[in-house]
Amino acid sequence: MKTTRLERMRELFLQMPYISLSELAAIFPEISEMTLRRDIDTLEAEGAVIRVRGGARSMKFITATYEDSYEARLSLDTTAKAKIASAAIRLFDTGMSIFIDSGTTTLHIADYLPNDRFLITTSSPDLARELHRTPLAVINIVGGMYNRENHTLSGQGAIKFISDMTFDLAIMAPSGYTKEGGFSSGNYSECEFKKKVIERSRSVAMLITSSKWGLKQPYTFASPDDISTIITDAELPLHFAQDFTSSKTSIIIA
Repeated sequence: MKTTRLERMRELFLQMPYISLSELAAIFPEISEMTLRRDIDTLEAEGAVIRVRGGARSMKFITATYEDSYEARLSLDTTAKAKIASAAIRLFDTGMSIFIDSGTTTLHIADYLPNDRFLITTSSPDLARELHRTPLAVINIVGGMYNRENHTLSGQGAIKFISDMTFDLAIMAPSGYTKEGGFSSGNYSECEFKKKVIERSRSVAMLITSSKWGLKQPYTFASPDDISTIITDAELPLHFAQDFTSSKTSIIIA
């Protein structure tokens, strides 16, 4: 029965991060490939998997986060984060369409944003709530799946929401930067969403505290060539500063 088969598939995707279509065919030899594809579509609609070439990935593993909790990060480097957020406001101009990433650094932007005409889109419900203090700004919150650990929205719903948008400026926040891994995130779903934001943006500012230089998370979402401006709280170590010389990225020390 279809219901029993779908239940079995749900169990499998809770145990395995990726299952190919050929593996499913071996598990369910009496079921046609076309039917298995429809089953994957059903599970994707439920939010259990993301369909990829040749199979599907489990959302349980995609949404796993490899970094400190949001609550723990809120109390770290608060002075530096506030300075960085304040400096980022200099890039804002009246009438701009601006994307603001989720994160404990970007959250401070609400403390400095002037009450002016901006179209702001964010993946952070926390930031959107704080921005009620700026009634002239129009606030969009992307759709998608809510990650309780990071207080952020991502996934296919979020990507679809911004696919037809163009941002004058994207304010992004990484979990770390290394020469080999670029700007990285600890969450696959967020990483894919961040890539789409950068693709849809004319200018990209990366807000990064000095404590994150040299930290690497599993998923890369940007390289130096993708970034227009770096805003940080201290001079970059020389071996990192050299990465941004050829990319002509502006560096602002808050």
